[in-house]
Amino acid sequence: MKMKIQTLKMKNTILFLIVILSISSGISQNSKNKKTTIGLTTFEALDEKNYREAELLTETVKELFVESKRYIPLDRTTYAETAKYKEIEVQKNVSFINGVVAKQGLQKGAKYLIGGKLTAVEYADMKNGIDCKLSFSINISSVETGELMASETFTPGPISISADGIDEISAMSTQINLLRNKIGNFIIANTPFSVEIIQLEKTKKGANILINVGVDEGVEKGNRFAIYKVSSIAGLTRKQEIIKFSIDEVQGGISVGGIKKNMVDELDQLINDPNVELSCEEIECKICFNKFKI
Repeated sequence: MKMKIQTLKMKNTILFLIVILSISSGISQNSKNKKTTIGLTTFEALDEKNYREAELLTETVKELFVESKRYIPLDRTTYAETAKYKEIEVQKNVSFINGVVAKQGLQKGAKYLIGGKLTAVEYADMKNGIDCKLSFSINISSVETGELMASETFTPGPISISADGIDEISAMSTQINLLRNKIGNFIIANTPFSVEIIQLEKTKKGANILINVGVDEGVEKGNRFAIYKVSSIAGLTRKQEIIKFSIDEVQGGISVGGIKKNMVDELDQLINDPNVELSCEEIECKICFNKFKI
């Protein structure tokens, strides 16, 4: 009888440890899955001879995603069947390459498919180098539905009195770098980076909102977020903005932003209402230069 009791206790202990380990594993896994997976297709050049420029454009957009630390980009270099193509062969096989990236993105749980077209490139000789004018578009689609979610055309700014570079590629690099912040804000606005509200910490002036992202996700002071109330009407999703806030401090894996007193009670009530769904997402910051560095 004593032997049976000990065996039962041992089984219960093992079961308890398995449950604890499963919970711990789940928490750990969730904490590592804050980044959004995206499929990055190769930019298509309308003129094949501009293959170098299309590749530079693709790499620049990829760098923006990597530097932001919010995303895991999957592109043609991720897969052996598409990584084998080099230089002009990339453009000659661009439809096949982008088809593979789209298919793999769906299998890997990517939310967005991002790509575009290089529509025009012009170079002009100047006394001190080469001037570049280019036009390209970026498209963002849903991987799951294939629906086009956003599209924007980027064109050069005012004519410069100085050359953009000493050769064609350096000249184009200068033009793309001038557009990096604009491209970055377009990405933020159309690929929402969702975070969790950990706590509403009341202060004398109002309250601090604590969210579950920080240094590892590239969050910095000045980044902006918005909290929305999410509901469904006639099968459609409705997002009502409750409040916007800026990050005042990053404390390791947690970021903190302050709100004024007049919004504290309403937000506290919404956070603690089990029947209310809230979404906290990063929003565009026109004066923030820390996320997509030039």
